[in-house]
Amino acid sequence: MQSESGYIYYKGLDSFRGIGILWIICCHYFPGIGFFKFGWISLEVFFVLSGFLITKVLLNSINENHYFKNFYARRALRIFPIYYLFISVFFLALFLFSKANSFQFLKNNYPYYFIYLQNFLFVFNGLDPQSYLNHLWSLAMEEQFYFLWPITIYFIRNITTLRKLLIITIIIVFIIRLVIWWKWGYRYETYHCNTFTRIDTIAFGCFLGCGFSYTELTKKARNLIIIVSISVFPVGIILFKDPYVTNPLFSTIGYSSISILTIFFIEYFIKEKTKFKFLKNNWFINYIGQISYGVYLFHIPIFYIINSKSNLPDPVNGIVSMILSFLIAAISYQFYEQRFLNLKKKFIH
Repeated sequence: MQSESGYIYYKGLDSFRGIGILWIICCHYFPGIGFFKFGWISLEVFFVLSGFLITKVLLNSINENHYFKNFYARRALRIFPIYYLFISVFFLALFLFSKANSFQFLKNNYPYYFIYLQNFLFVFNGLDPQSYLNHLWSLAMEEQFYFLWPITIYFIRNITTLRKLLIITIIIVFIIRLVIWWKWGYRYETYHCNTFTRIDTIAFGCFLGCGFSYTELTKKARNLIIIVSISVFPVGIILFKDPYVTNPLFSTIGYSSISILTIFFIEYFIKEKTKFKFLKNNWFINYIGQISYGVYLFHIPIFYIINSKSNLPDPVNGIVSMILSFLIAAISYQFYEQRFLNLKKKFIH
C-alpha cells in the first residue's frame, strides 16, 4: 500500500479492474460463451471496490484542510475529462451525421447524460432500444455516490455511527429492491439501473472501508456466509436457467451475495502475503486496469459501429472491437487523461 496525503494506492487492485473489464467486455461481445454470460458480476465488483477506496480516502483526509475541494477536484480530474469529451463527440456526431428520424431516444434525452441522471431516465422511460449508451447508467450512480458520501462522512465522522448507517442503508435498499422487483420486475432497468435499489452494492464497499474485517466474525460464521453467498448462483441457474441479472434470484439477493463475496476477497487480496502475487505483479493485467475506465466508456459504441459496418461473424467483430477499445483507451489514457491526472498533485494538502 502506498499513501499520499490520504490518497491511497493498493498495489494490485488495478489487476482487479483489469480482470473485471475483460469479463464485462467478453459478456457483451461474446454472449454465447457460457462463462462470459456472468460478466455482469464484474460491475458489482467495481461498485464495491469504488466504495471501499473512496471511503478510505475520505476517512484518511477528513481532518485536512480543503477536504471537499481536494476530493471533488481529484474526482473531477479523473472522471470528467474523458467522459465529457466522449459524450460531446458522440452527440455532436449523432446530431450532425445521423438521419433525422434515427436515434430519437438519444436525441430527445441527451441532457440527462451531461448531468449524470441517465440511470433515472432508464428507470422511468425504459432503456434506449439501440443501446449505444445504456451502459453509462453505472457511471451516473457512482457519480451520485461521489457527491453524497463525502458530505455524509464529514458530518458524521464517527466510524461506529457510519457503519450502523451503512448497515441500515443496505437493509433498506434490499427491501426497496424486493418491492420494485415484485411490482416492475418485468422491466429489469427499474431495479438494475436504479440508485435506490443498487446503492447497497457501493455501501458494502464503504463498510469495508470503514474498518470492517472478516476477522471480526468467527470462522464458522465466516464460512457460513461465504457458502450461502456462493450457493445463490448454482441454485439460481438450476431453478431459473438464466445466467443474467434477469434471473429472479440474482436480481433480488444476487447483488448482495456478490457484494459480500467481494468484500471478503478484497480484504484478502490487499494483504501483503496472499496467493495472488502473480496478479499483483502482472504488468499487463494491471495496465488494463489502469485504462479500464476508458475501455468501459468506448467498448459498446465501438462494437455497434463495427457490427453495423461489417459483414463478418459476430465473434470476429468482437475481437476487432476489443482490440480497438483497448487501443483507443490506451491512447486516450497516455495522451489525454494523463494531462489531467497529473494535476491531481495540486489537490493533496
